[in-house]
Order: sequence, then C-alpha cells, then structure tokens
Amino acid sequence: MASYYKIEAPLFGSISQINCESGSVVEENEVLIIMEQMKMYYYIESPCAGIFYPLVTVGTVVSADQMIGKVIPHVE
Repeated sequence: MASYYKIEAPLFGSISQINCESGSVVEENEVLIIMEQMKMYYYIESPCAGIFYPLVTVGTVVSADQMIGKVIPHVE
C-alpha cells in the first residue's frame, strides 16, 4: 500500500477552489480541488478515503502533472 497518493494537475490551469483544509478527513471520490482553464472547470477527486493535504493555494497557476496535493490513506 502507498504511504500517500499524489494528486496531480490534469492540465495547465489555475486553482479556483480548494474544498478542504489541510489535515481534513476525506472520502473516496470527494471533490478536493477545482481547477479552471479557459473558463472550463475540472473537478479533482480523492483517490481514496484518508487525510488530505493541499500543496497549492487558490489562484496558483499550475502545469500539467504538477503535484498539487496528497492523500494519506486510512490504515485499518
């Protein structure tokens, strides 16, 4: 099992919304970050249930495949 899952930007764009604070418990498929590119919105979901840590702030311009957050899975 991975120690954490990387959340990467699917494309070049800007971060328009972060839905959870750092250290928040999130569920699988929960929308964590919303990106915008050319007035189109992209919803980035959690790959698993765990604890979310964003690595960017609202307004940050990111490149494709840039790591923008991570989720540490729950260990049961």
